Amino acid sequence: MDTKKFLLDYESSGLSQRAFGALSGMSQSSVAYYLGKARREIKNKELTEHRSQVESFVPVSMPLESDKSSTVVIECIILRH
Repeated sequence: MDTKKFLLDYESSGLSQRAFGALSGMSQSSVAYYLGKARREIKNKELTEHRSQVESFVPVSMPLESDKSSTVVIECIILRH
């Protein structure tokens, strides 16, 4: 099943999961399953694309102005252009 198309069809229908399932010959739980699967696939694809753009992490330590001696670590993300 093309889950991306399924998600687009569902979202453009304006129907509830139960009504969409009835028109599609599916149970509401199957509709919920495939919607969740589609959303997870999209999220995973976006995360993978973002990670491929990250070149490196550079840890930087800098003191904070306070009464106590403390340090904070800041991670900088350098993206490829």
